[in-house]
Amino acid sequence: MSSQDGPMHQESVQACWQRYCAGENDAMGALYELLHGRLTLYCYGWMKDQALAENMASESFVRLLSQANQAEIDTIEAWLFRVARNLCLNQLNQQTNRRSIWEQIGKRFATIKAPEALDQLASQDWQERMQQWFS
Repeated sequence: MSSQDGPMHQESVQACWQRYCAGENDAMGALYELLHGRLTLYCYGWMKDQALAENMASESFVRLLSQANQAEIDTIEAWLFRVARNLCLNQLNQQTNRRSIWEQIGKRFATIKAPEALDQLASQDWQERMQQWFS
């Protein structure tokens, strides 16, 4: 069992958090050292991309620093992992939406032949404007 597992690890994370809340700013560095690696691994499980995982883990700490009610956070480790999960899910959702939009664009324009493209777009634009006008 490593020194970062089990009750000793939890006590040191909580102790760092309590020191930071008491005004010891250097405790945030210690907290970062204790948790950033694990957060990165956790995010990698979601993202399957090392750079994105590191960004999500770091962004979790940025969110912590900008959290207005830091004193209300009881279990800092659980809070950071929840934030990291939400950041990953939001990123995955954005990637899925972008992919879906590009697929829709590809399907829509795949049926348009190059010489007819401008006429068809102009016609579609005109039809949409007419529908809006008479709606």
